[in-house]
Amino acid sequence: MKSNIKSTENIVSDITKTKKSLFNNENYILWKIKKNWINITGEEIGVKSFPKYLYNKKMTLNVEDSVIHHSILVHTGVIIEKINDFIQKEAVNQLEIRKIEKKPRRNIVKNLTEDNEKNIENSQEKPNEKTDFEENIELSAFETEKIKKSISKIDKKYKDIGEKLEKIALNRKKKDIYLLSKGYIRCKNCGDIFYPSGKNEICPYCCEKEENEKLEKMSAIITGNPFIGENEAVKISGTDRYTYYKVRDILAQRAYNDLLYFYITKNIEIKYSEDYESEIRKEANTDFEIYVKNYIDYKVGTDNKEIYNIERKKVISGLRKRKEYQKR
Repeated sequence: MKSNIKSTENIVSDITKTKKSLFNNENYILWKIKKNWINITGEEIGVKSFPKYLYNKKMTLNVEDSVIHHSILVHTGVIIEKINDFIQKEAVNQLEIRKIEKKPRRNIVKNLTEDNEKNIENSQEKPNEKTDFEENIELSAFETEKIKKSISKIDKKYKDIGEKLEKIALNRKKKDIYLLSKGYIRCKNCGDIFYPSGKNEICPYCCEKEENEKLEKMSAIITGNPFIGENEAVKISGTDRYTYYKVRDILAQRAYNDLLYFYITKNIEIKYSEDYESEIRKEANTDFEIYVKNYIDYKVGTDNKEIYNIERKKVISGLRKRKEYQKR
């Protein structure tokens, strides 16, 4: 009976160690950082930024606000230190900071009945107080008539809402003209107005959308043919070499995480199934080779047997070292 209890305790102990090992991989660390991001950085930064990727200790951070973007650039070292203090180890040593423009989904009825009613009430109380674009910009007769014609399609029973919408549309048009006169430009893709950084002609939102599409295209190509070369993959996907190697890194990391999980769990299963050890090993060896091949194919991208054998030795050596480290 005592022997069984001791065996059970050993199983629980090994499972605990396995969990710790798995929770040290970057997918889990990124999830943990995302979940506690506001607590790590504070509400002002946390609400307007979001951790997107983590690979080889390099974290990609999306930022919505220009002021917050500048603050993070200035205090990158402090933020990295806060992240590592929270994780209690060096999980991140580099930040890639991207400025994006989040498009909010607006409920127009709620917008009208709450925020805009307050704005209209305020303007009635202070009729002489106007913004620069209201004060100085006159719309052409054509633009004004176009907006009024569009608003006139609203049902007559919503006359009050129609009047408010017309006021909002006229002011929005004036604001657009004002911003364009101050160095803002229209995005070539979506038409939204944004302030360009450098020679960018598309807004940060469309930049991120394009990058995600590039990653998805390249991922489908490499997944379908892991041995495809850089030039061919770039030509087929219409992307670039940076995307090619980034996708290879992401796919290889995922494959290695699957391999590591399989290796650890099978070793525990073998350890506590002495009667079926040979059967489990035989079955596990076949699956193990599949996991190893999957990882090496994504990492190296070649069917050269000599290179494959060199990489295989490295993988197995790394797994054994990890196993020995866990025993300490």
